[in-house]
Amino acid sequence: MELLAEKAYVTIKQAILSCTIAPGEVINEKAFATQLGTSKTPIRNAINKLAADGLVEVFPRQGTIVRHVSIRDIKNVYLVRELTEPGTSALAAARATEADILRLEELDDLLVATGTDSIDLEQHAAFHVAVAEITRVPQLVTIIAGLHDQLRWFLAAQAADHGPKPRKRNHRRLLDAIREHDAEQARAITAETIAMSRDWMLQSMIKYGDD
Repeated sequence: MELLAEKAYVTIKQAILSCTIAPGEVINEKAFATQLGTSKTPIRNAINKLAADGLVEVFPRQGTIVRHVSIRDIKNVYLVRELTEPGTSALAAARATEADILRLEELDDLLVATGTDSIDLEQHAAFHVAVAEITRVPQLVTIIAGLHDQLRWFLAAQAADHGPKPRKRNHRRLLDAIREHDAEQARAITAETIAMSRDWMLQSMIKYGDD
C-alpha cells in the first residue's frame, strides 16, 4: 500500500508541478485510481501528503483543489532560499570532489544545450539539488529539492497563463567557485542570483495575488 501511495504521490505531484492540473482545478481521484490501477485509498494518502506540501487544499464533501499561487507563497519560498542556499553553496564548495564537479559540469551542459531560449525548469532544479547533495547533508537536500519544486510550480502556472518565461542561463560562475573551493565566492554568487530571480519573479507574477 505504501508503494502505491508513493507512486500516486509522485504522479499527481508531477501533474501539478507541470500544470497539467492547473491551479483551481479539482483533482479527479477516480481518474488517477484508474490510471494507476489502484483503489482510492492510495490516492487519498497521496493527496494528504500533497496537502502537507502546500500544493492542494482538501474540502470535505467538495473535493481536492490545486492551490493558487500567491505573492506570499513566492516571498516565503525566496526567504527560505536566501536563508539556506548561499550557505549550501559555500559548504558544497568546501566539500566538492572532482567527481562532484564533473557531475555539476554535465548538468550545466545539459541545461545550456536545450533547444529553446527558455530555461528547462526540471534541469535547473536538478543542478541546485546536485549542489546540495555535495554537502552530504540529507536535510539540506530535502529542503532545496522542495524549494525548487515550488519554483517549478510557480513558473509553470505563470507559463500556463501566458506569462513570461525566465531566460536560459548557465551556472558557470558558481561552478568556477565550487571548482576552486572558494566557499565565500560561492555564497556571494548564490545570494546575488537568488535576489535577481526573486525580483524577476515578483515583478512578473504580481497578478497572482497580493501581500
